[in-house]
Amino acid sequence: MRAATRNSVRLPLAAWMLAWAALCGATGSAEEFEYARKLTVQNPTELDWVYPLAMESPATAPKQITEESLRGGDFTYEFCGPRDGGDRAWPLVIFVSPENRPVGWPFWEATCRDHGVLFAGIRDAGNGVVKARRVRAVVEALGDLRQRYRIDPDRTYLAGFSGGGYIASEVAMALPEYVGGVVSYGHSPGPPPSPWGRQRASERLSVAIVCGERESAAVWAKEFHAPQLRGLGFRTDLQLIEGMGHTMPGPAATEEAFAWLEQGLAQRRAARRNGAAILDAATSREKLAAAWLEDAKARLEQPETIGQGLSQLQGVVSRWHDLPAADEARKLLDEYERRSERPWLEAQRLAELAIARIEAEGYARLATYPASTLAVDRGSVLRLALAAWQKLAKQAETAEDRAAAEAQIAELERLTAEAPKQELESKPTPLAKVRFRMVADVTLEEGINYYGKVLAQLGYRLEVDETAKSTVAAGRERIIKLNLPAASFSDVDRQFLRRNGLKSVRKGREVRLLPLAAKVTAKPERY
Repeated sequence: MRAATRNSVRLPLAAWMLAWAALCGATGSAEEFEYARKLTVQNPTELDWVYPLAMESPATAPKQITEESLRGGDFTYEFCGPRDGGDRAWPLVIFVSPENRPVGWPFWEATCRDHGVLFAGIRDAGNGVVKARRVRAVVEALGDLRQRYRIDPDRTYLAGFSGGGYIASEVAMALPEYVGGVVSYGHSPGPPPSPWGRQRASERLSVAIVCGERESAAVWAKEFHAPQLRGLGFRTDLQLIEGMGHTMPGPAATEEAFAWLEQGLAQRRAARRNGAAILDAATSREKLAAAWLEDAKARLEQPETIGQGLSQLQGVVSRWHDLPAADEARKLLDEYERRSERPWLEAQRLAELAIARIEAEGYARLATYPASTLAVDRGSVLRLALAAWQKLAKQAETAEDRAAAEAQIAELERLTAEAPKQELESKPTPLAKVRFRMVADVTLEEGINYYGKVLAQLGYRLEVDETAKSTVAAGRERIIKLNLPAASFSDVDRQFLRRNGLKSVRKGREVRLLPLAAKVTAKPERY
């Protein structure tokens, strides 16, 4: 038995596979496929493996990321497919394991052989391996197979279990031009951090989440991430398997997830835009940036998609800031900023408000679960929920909306008061051991909100002092380019807060933001 929540119409499996065969043509027979325990990537890929790690695409990869990614020698993977791919456009599954040995093939073998799908399982990239190595291993394997075979990007799927599901989701969300979907087993994935990243990924990706109903990832997927992804426009499927904990499900669950991914094929091809269309040609940063730019300009021609076009222009500037495409994008952004009428701003505000409400409702649902089910400090979830609803109460435009938000706040305060003390006062994570990833183009307020969410998950509460609120408000229109891929608590203070007129003071579980010129009357604790 299984429970499922979906946002798309699902055909019966047999009927769908008949339709799929008619759409895609006859598949290769099982006899054509041969299993190879280990293939080595032949040449470094031209695909952009840096972007999922740095959130930008520089001309030269950062030295630290490069060194970390090469630690471990050659990139290798197990593989099953025909020796000669011919001229056919092949579907492909790349599986990321939580262990150094690849574990996905027994679960995907029947599906891949039955439907003529190439399979690659990344080797030596388990949870104990640095993230830069794991991410690059996936992209290098994809690039290598694109050299060996004609790969269909619309039918390229990344999959992974547990920490492997995290890596598969991160790569797919960052590089949707190369990927049609992701299957995340035992991991609940979230969307990309940037508005343009969410926009492009939601247009391309089908996201299948497969969890045992008894694992914490199932709760987060059901109550938070699946509704969040759907609210952002992602085609999303949640498969909860009754009675199962944190383990890989049997091949039947994989067959069902694959069939669901394939159901989105026609939608992906209909929505194909320049960024995906050029992938069979050169994949240089110059050409991909130019494709993003042309796609953004096409969106600007229609009143209903101007906001999308402007968001994508911001993405061009952020990702390829040194290229001519970024210069042209800046000029277009300035031109639209100077317009006296900007109706797209209201549409963006309403969309952001709708997503904020979805997230607040998700946090409120999570807050009703015990800490043992959440696998995190329940107090952190309650603080996130309270902060989200308090913000909605301030933004409420009607008395009805304000009353609904205040009712949620009262309920969360009741839950906090009644929660067992040990669930609310578990020992916070020492900040000296934490590294923050803050890589995005944000306003000061957006950066602070993100920082507060991360601190809450670690067991801390971020408060903006009354004397600092004017500084935050003054920074609402200015975009800050954050590039802190592995920042300490003091790095965030020096390189983000102090550069923008603020400073942080920590005492106990509270981190308080003050104006940079303010005097600290209480002695801060060491961190």
